[in-house]
Amino acid sequence: MLIANYYTVLGCDRQDERTFQFRFTLNPGSDVYRGHFPGNPVAPGVCTLQMVKECLQSILRRDSLRLSQVRQCRFSRLLRPSDKQLELSIRLSDDQWFTAEITEEGQVCMKIKAKYN
Repeated sequence: MLIANYYTVLGCDRQDERTFQFRFTLNPGSDVYRGHFPGNPVAPGVCTLQMVKECLQSILRRDSLRLSQVRQCRFSRLLRPSDKQLELSIRLSDDQWFTAEITEEGQVCMKIKAKYN
């Protein structure tokens, strides 16, 4: 984990051959929130992308990978640290493409379509 104590994975389920569902929380005690933003903490987008990448690495059983191309990335709701459970769905496609979506209580917070290598 590149960012210590940023998130905690509560579980991961394989939905089918290409789809994985992670359950996680964002940890309010993470040092990330000291500067982003004191008194009103918001999950930094780049940290959230790092978390998606780390979950993808765990699916693929790789020590490292990089996102080589991002076709779409949209943050539609603020993610805030709390003990609320969030969900991350990752769907693998052909040719190293994947889509991912983070939801909170059924509301989409972030979507990405990207390629890794």
